[in-house]
Amino acid sequence: MQATLQVYLEFLHGMSYSRIFYDANQDCYRLDQSMGFYMKYSVLQTFLFCCAYYSIKEWHVMFYLTTFITIDFILHLTAAVEALSLMMQLIWSLIQQYRLLNLIRRLQKLSKNCGDLKDPRWMLRCWMVFNLMYPLNTVLQYGFLILSDSSCILLLANSIVHHFYCNYLMTFLAVLLNLMTQILRKYRKGLESALDEGQPMEHIQKIALRYIKVHDQILFLAEQHVSFIYGPLIILHLTYATLALTSILYYLS
Repeated sequence: MQATLQVYLEFLHGMSYSRIFYDANQDCYRLDQSMGFYMKYSVLQTFLFCCAYYSIKEWHVMFYLTTFITIDFILHLTAAVEALSLMMQLIWSLIQQYRLLNLIRRLQKLSKNCGDLKDPRWMLRCWMVFNLMYPLNTVLQYGFLILSDSSCILLLANSIVHHFYCNYLMTFLAVLLNLMTQILRKYRKGLESALDEGQPMEHIQKIALRYIKVHDQILFLAEQHVSFIYGPLIILHLTYATLALTSILYYLS
């Protein structure tokens, strides 16, 4: 599980989605303070701003594929919101890097006494499905537009960046939640084993107190860190996802 966490953080850091990276020399997670990261982050935000500006500027030029004003308006709005929502998600993620780093370090500390925490197979399968669904959705959404207007390549690139970010954002959230679940499960199994083996009551009480302490810490991290960090990100993503789904339903109806 720790290896999976490092892999996702390495990808997010390389794509300028996160400042957090794993320092193998010091065996800890740190924040990237280099100018190189901020330069890549500025380039990414500039690209998204250009996509949003192009979507709004060419409002009366793009997407004249139907005779229904409502469908054309929703398609315009979806393209603009896609870039704007990702810009705001990246800004919010950058602001919350210290809180996220604190969350990761505390989970790393709690998991040291849990041994090897393995990834569940369902997580890998979901990740593979999402990796297939997002490119397919991108092709269906913008592939036919490029045939009629080559300027839509910019929007296609924006959609690819957005889908990659959301894919790894949701998968990384699933990794964090699964790590919390497995930590609690390990401590609970230790308590159940002590009860089944009929160990002395004093020893069982120590294990129970340790489990309650870990449970309270996990609950605190979930409420004060996970919800605070990922709540706005999920809301912003759902705003775009709702518009995208609405545009597809309108187009098919």
